[in-house]
Amino acid sequence: MNDTAYPENNLDSILKNNPLGQKTIEKIKGMDGVTDVTSRKYLYMTEGNNTYSVMVLNREDFEKHAGEGGILGDMDYEKASRENGIFYGWSNFIGDSGYRIGQKISSNLEDGSTSQNYEAVIMGSFGSLDTDWAITEDTYRKLGLENANASGTVWVDCSQEDLGKVASALEQLSDENDHISMDSYENQLNLSRSASRVMQFAVYAFMAVIGIISFMNMANTMIISIITRKQELGILQAIGMTSGQLNRMLQMEGLFFSVGTLLVSFVIGIPAGYAVFYYAKTHSYFGMNIYHFPWIQILAMTIVIIALQLILSWLLSRNVKKESIVERIRYQG
Repeated sequence: MNDTAYPENNLDSILKNNPLGQKTIEKIKGMDGVTDVTSRKYLYMTEGNNTYSVMVLNREDFEKHAGEGGILGDMDYEKASRENGIFYGWSNFIGDSGYRIGQKISSNLEDGSTSQNYEAVIMGSFGSLDTDWAITEDTYRKLGLENANASGTVWVDCSQEDLGKVASALEQLSDENDHISMDSYENQLNLSRSASRVMQFAVYAFMAVIGIISFMNMANTMIISIITRKQELGILQAIGMTSGQLNRMLQMEGLFFSVGTLLVSFVIGIPAGYAVFYYAKTHSYFGMNIYHFPWIQILAMTIVIIALQLILSWLLSRNVKKESIVERIRYQG
């Protein structure tokens, strides 16, 4: 936006000689295998001594970004188009930048060939955009800013079998101009999945450590309980309790701890987990937009806890029965 050493790299200069102009878009449409091409316009805005980038959003893109969380203000496309409103791009920084919802700004908008004075009220803010500001497509047209060469992002569709051929042609096109970069949906999807897996691995590894420590605490509690009650258990067996009844009693005691652990996890952990997700969504962290209930992880945790508890109860019961009833009755702690 403000490169004084290489002014040709600034957005206003690029819009005047846009490498993604209409000729380039027509060239892309003519590539073998391309089925559809759509684009998004970008503008250059000057307010006082400050310069900003502005994204032009159609209804579909506007509602998509408005649903990603972290929004502020009235995110109504119809109202924004009717009143020619403007939206800040980063809700977390709107206060730091000196702006507020409802504030009126006076600026100048350029699309590379046309310049228009623009007065607008800040109606809201998105969680995160690729630009500083955004206006609706209807506002863009009403202002008379319809430069066909103002495209800043171009999406190219093709069939799966033509993907390699089209990607190769687009890479060659991007290599011919320093101001164009190309990426694919598949590549972005793989990067997103990799980042998600890394984060999941870190989180579950941390949870596993906590789980092991918690289970050791539970095991320690059960062991101490049985040791301190060794004489009591010996007396119970002396008056008729069978080994099978002793096993079931220890298993039920262990299940009491396990069920209590699971109840705490379900009653407190699940709402707390959703609260963390909701906070991350509203603050636009990590691209968290959709909540998935972790039923597989919950089922796995339940099975592991109950299985470990049953094994522990069996080992403790076996250890108790190694001593004779007389030795247990004589035990004084």
